[in-house]
Amino acid sequence: MRSEHLKGHKITHSGDKPFACPVEDTAEKNNYMTNSFTSGDGMTSRGITFRDPETGCCILQTQLLQISGQKQVLLFEPHDNTRLYESHIPEAMLAYNHSTKQFTRNQLAQSTSMVMSPVDIKKVDFKRFPKFASTYPLNCTLNEGDVLFMPSFWWHEVQSVPNRKEKRNLAVNYWYEPFLTKEFPCPTCKLDVNPKYRHLL
Repeated sequence: MRSEHLKGHKITHSGDKPFACPVEDTAEKNNYMTNSFTSGDGMTSRGITFRDPETGCCILQTQLLQISGQKQVLLFEPHDNTRLYESHIPEAMLAYNHSTKQFTRNQLAQSTSMVMSPVDIKKVDFKRFPKFASTYPLNCTLNEGDVLFMPSFWWHEVQSVPNRKEKRNLAVNYWYEPFLTKEFPCPTCKLDVNPKYRHLL
């Protein structure tokens, strides 16, 4: 979907006042929850996840509006997360006790480790992650004025590229109640239709 009026449009955010919801004429308008604004110099990558690092949202669905620059988005469907090695993050939280002068390492909470894949998309180690070879990601290029709908729980890897003239990348996410949902964190739970949307079926 393309929104031509967004091209070159300057968006400001007052902090406590949200951006206007872009879907006032759709069934989603009553399920709009929040938004997030991202900016940077581009040339960034987040790694494979189904969580937004700015908002912490991982069980919501979003519309990603590209304002300036470009985004390359890989989407992976969530019905066989073993191929993305869900819950296999080896990192942990490191803490230092000044009294005992010792470091301790605590494992990441499941709600944190579940939303990140350990696979490095730029240099996949197929010996460590052989199941990843059976994934079939969707590849989307978002240019200025483009809008991408991202369903809840879909894994995604986003690479940002700056605008050539302004050397920046700007985007807005609009978050909604998910159409598909499940118990979280729960690697074995199955996705089901959110009760709030059952009247549409």
